[in-house]
Amino acid sequence: MHEGLNQLESRADLIERLQKSMVRINVLRNSPSVPVGGESLSLRIEKVPNGSGFFVDKDLIITSRHVVGSHRTPVTVDVYGEDGPLSVSDEASVVYVDPILDIALIKTRTAIEDVTQLGDSDKIRIGDDVLVLGSPLRGKSHVSRGIISGFNGSLMTTDVSLHGGHSGGPMVSEDTGEVVGVNTAIVLGNGTGAIGHAIPINDVKKLLKELSVEKKF
Repeated sequence: MHEGLNQLESRADLIERLQKSMVRINVLRNSPSVPVGGESLSLRIEKVPNGSGFFVDKDLIITSRHVVGSHRTPVTVDVYGEDGPLSVSDEASVVYVDPILDIALIKTRTAIEDVTQLGDSDKIRIGDDVLVLGSPLRGKSHVSRGIISGFNGSLMTTDVSLHGGHSGGPMVSEDTGEVVGVNTAIVLGNGTGAIGHAIPINDVKKLLKELSVEKKF
């Protein structure tokens, strides 16, 4: 059991708890349908897994803006069970996007009880242990363990190699079990491979507070 974890919660328990608040975000796109016989070409709606997100309230999800594109993008979300993703809601709405911060908010019709706890990213230091959650394999949620390897401007960097499906997922402090960042970007260095970046959660908390006061969601 990790020293920083609650004495009654192992790392496996923490991951299981976090996964209950995780979602896979699917973008709905029009896709050409192959005509049958003499029928003309038609369009069908295709559900494309495009990234991850997590519940911060019973019906509110945080993700990356580049996962959804804009507030007009139609999306669905899948929540993760023990055997893989299960549909939470066929209908979800992108209610806010911030292209500068690269954050988007999604509202669902179905409420859940298990939501993530947001921590204090100002307390994060280089070398701190973190868990990175996402769905890079377009299937079951995936968890990687690493450290905070540095800071790049306003972003935190980790030694965990991130892929497209990680975008919008949470970066969690292993010491507190709380979310300290939102996975947002990959930068390919010169021969160094993929470097994962995350938005500090305090920036997101500030945004949520401002939007709540302005009743934007």
